[in-house]
Amino acid sequence: MIKHQPVENHDDLRKVVDNILRDAGMGIGDSGGNVTFAGKDPVRKTVIKVGGATAAVLAANAVADAAIWKERTGESQDVHVDLRKAWVEQSPWQVDAAPYTLINGTCKTFNINVVGIMNPLLPTRDGRFMCICPIYPSQERKFLNLLNCGPSEDQMRAATIRRDAAEIEAAAEVAQIPVHMVRTAEEFAATEQGKKQWEMPLIHIEKIADGDPVPLPDGDRPLSGLKVLNMVHAVAGPCVQRALTAQGAEALNINMPDWVEYENFFFQADVGMKQAYLDARKPGNREKVYDLIKDADVFVENLKPGVVDREGYSAQAFAEKNPGIIYCSVKMMAHEGPWSHWAGFDVNAAGVVGWYTAEGTPDQPLLPQQVNVVCDILTGYMGAIGVKAALLRRAKEGGSYKVSVSLSQVASYMMSLGLNNKDDLANLENLGPDHQIVKVNTQTGMTPFGEFVRAGSQVDGMKTPQFWDDPMLHVPGSELPEWDK
Repeated sequence: MIKHQPVENHDDLRKVVDNILRDAGMGIGDSGGNVTFAGKDPVRKTVIKVGGATAAVLAANAVADAAIWKERTGESQDVHVDLRKAWVEQSPWQVDAAPYTLINGTCKTFNINVVGIMNPLLPTRDGRFMCICPIYPSQERKFLNLLNCGPSEDQMRAATIRRDAAEIEAAAEVAQIPVHMVRTAEEFAATEQGKKQWEMPLIHIEKIADGDPVPLPDGDRPLSGLKVLNMVHAVAGPCVQRALTAQGAEALNINMPDWVEYENFFFQADVGMKQAYLDARKPGNREKVYDLIKDADVFVENLKPGVVDREGYSAQAFAEKNPGIIYCSVKMMAHEGPWSHWAGFDVNAAGVVGWYTAEGTPDQPLLPQQVNVVCDILTGYMGAIGVKAALLRRAKEGGSYKVSVSLSQVASYMMSLGLNNKDDLANLENLGPDHQIVKVNTQTGMTPFGEFVRAGSQVDGMKTPQFWDDPMLHVPGSELPEWDK
């Protein structure tokens, strides 16, 4: 992946789109049409160029959609993204985005009472900071046991200040909980993991088995007729399928009966897929999973590193069951390197690769202003781009493919565009209309929960626009673990 690709104008942004696609074996010209932008960074009060970083990913994803459509029909498409709308796709968990996730008129992205410990930067004895994000109940219990403290921020702070950062991080690694030391970008780049990450493509596609070509199915949308099986939770994994169902794919999520999912995440990320209960950890249910995968085109997972392999659901195992399967894996860290087994969320990845010291200073790191979730959704789009590139390869040369994307690489990608001037952030309201957010595109539909209004696709100009079929949401466990007939 590219370490420095500074963006100062729309021509620079088109180069970034091409770079993203080239990592997946494609190019910006594959749509056969033009790629254009409007607006300029900064659009949010963060040093990260979230407008441009998001617009480039949305454009690359749309080009991949258009390339599939062109392969099937010969028709070209234009793609247009406005940075002043794109910001909502980077993080809809912002005050300005509250009107864009509504159930019967009520916002569903800001219920802080249902989420566990999230995001504080806590100081350590050796002058470092830890990024803390054990948001699920099992993680919270492990974390509080590790520190031997209560759940208030003051209690956690009193516990971390008595220990060194590396000691806490090592203990958290053993416990597989999302607690990581905040680093500068330079510190991360000097680590073995940092060096490995920059050597790898942003979207890694590996052919893992040979097989006969599988033609793209017919249909009135680019991904009509394709089946996507998921074992996903939280945000990044579900957003892979969200980008696929937005062009007509059928998606089914296998939920373990004891999984906990927060509505703050669910109403944003789980759009488009059916929801079934099946305890895939039980040996007696393994054959049912294999039966589902035999009819699937794509499998997506974002579970802790090693979990799917231990349960018999590795890419190789699925390729044996279904030659031609495209397997997408989403993890915190790049899938190669000494830290590839780390568990964590995008806020942890951002702390590891240098976001928070860039936002503040090495001595006083800060969480980004206005935005909340960092790169979860963009990582999901990266995975979807990889899946679409693999679908095109499968149609031409056959085979099974593994697509790997990581939160840490996408967080670093966002920093690679250069940083906003902090003086500009203080004066953002006066920078002119190119920098002021505008009303975003929305989609409305009826669901089992009621009328659902959400941010729709922020890509304009396509002949095959991105949207989700009704109902956009399905109640977890409300469907059987089977494909539509």
